[in-house]
Amino acid sequence: GSGTAELLRYRVQSLAETAFPAPLIEGDTEVMYLRTGVASTPYTVVGEQQILHVTHTATAAVTVNLRAAATAGDGAWIKVVDAGNNAATNNITIDGNGAETINGSATYVMNADRETVEIYCDGSNWFVAP
Repeated sequence: GSGTAELLRYRVQSLAETAFPAPLIEGDTEVMYLRTGVASTPYTVVGEQQILHVTHTATAAVTVNLRAAATAGDGAWIKVVDAGNNAATNNITIDGNGAETINGSATYVMNADRETVEIYCDGSNWFVAP
């Protein structure tokens, strides 16, 4: 259901590599991600450093409301995934808090099926990671 969180465990072979799904082996560096299911709209983010697994696009458009950037803090990030595989028809709109922006705009719209976007915070506003 919406807001259901699941802890994902990944292993990282070196600090230069990106985390990838793999079983943990003794001596590995462990990285934890929180995956939250989003099955209704609007969804208000309650914590950062997580993956939002948006399945509701199979049914309707979705709005994801971000927390205040000052609350999230400098370095906070969120990854939003169109897990419903229908964002081209039912867009995912990510909405900054109040007058805060995402890449200088009030909202960021995901409009491609299976699209994934990672956004990060500088403590004042949000930005789409390159």
